[in-house]
Amino acid sequence: MGQSGRVVHNFDRALAASHAEADRAYWEDVYRRAFGSLFQSMDRPIKANGLAQQMGVDRVVTLTTSMTVRIDEKVRAVDYGDILLETLSDRDRKTPGWVIKELFCDFIAYAVEPSRRCYFLPVVQLQSAWREHGADWTKEFGTREAENRDGGRRWITVNTPVPVRVLYSAIGDQFRVTWGAETNEVPLSLPTADEDARARLIEDCNFYSSEPMTCSLCGLFIPPRTPHRCRLF
Repeated sequence: MGQSGRVVHNFDRALAASHAEADRAYWEDVYRRAFGSLFQSMDRPIKANGLAQQMGVDRVVTLTTSMTVRIDEKVRAVDYGDILLETLSDRDRKTPGWVIKELFCDFIAYAVEPSRRCYFLPVVQLQSAWREHGADWTKEFGTREAENRDGGRRWITVNTPVPVRVLYSAIGDQFRVTWGAETNEVPLSLPTADEDARARLIEDCNFYSSEPMTCSLCGLFIPPRTPHRCRLF
């Protein structure tokens, strides 16, 4: 059973820190690696706590195809092996957090600085996974509360820490749907093989690709130059 905990944040300082993080040089490197040869430019449309930020748009990446990708950037200073999903942005007012409320962004870019790793979370599939598993995750992994202060105003946000592998497995499930059936669950079966063949299969499914692709076994989308560990193993 998970446990609850609380930390205290100063909102003005946190917002200023967020803007400072958005200006850090590593973001361009992150997006160039994520989108590969498709990357053309990136822009941060706001400098203050405006509507775009409230709706979850910190960055707009433009691709060579003229397509734009709207991104909400989040930074974690400590690597706990999980991703904090905000369920309530104001506990007492019962205001939904970003894993529940409507967002205008396409992806959440969740950067964990100590490991120099950024997790791209597709918003539609992330929120769908939360609707399906959120109650169980909260029961299993508990919650973390953060007290925020902005002048004389105080409020508490509530988050559920979900292990990275658990979260990505659930997100991957959302990319597979069936029609004409009562459920979207597709039974997955591992190939029958001896241990040597199984080991080769696992090795083949851990790789870097210079182009975006989809894992042929688990169906998860893999951005360019992103290490992939198949969810079936």
